[in-house]
Amino acid sequence: MILSSLPGLSLQILDHAKQHGRVTMADMIKMTGVSRNTLKEHFRTLLEEIIWCSAAKAVAAGMNCCDMEEEQPNTASLSSR
Repeated sequence: MILSSLPGLSLQILDHAKQHGRVTMADMIKMTGVSRNTLKEHFRTLLEEIIWCSAAKAVAAGMNCCDMEEEQPNTASLSSR
């Protein structure tokens, strides 16, 4: 994932996750003042990027689809509660 290509809000979400170990929707609404729907879109995009990057790394390492299922990324820290 190329961080410089991400919107500022997505960077805030990632920074919060890095500092606190998890992100909740309520925390991000309080922190940013952004609507729930806007945040949901950023969460969705970030999760898609994480999954895509993990799959690309697996393919580059010569893994097949079955191997990738066993090594799914841990996205629990990007909870949308």
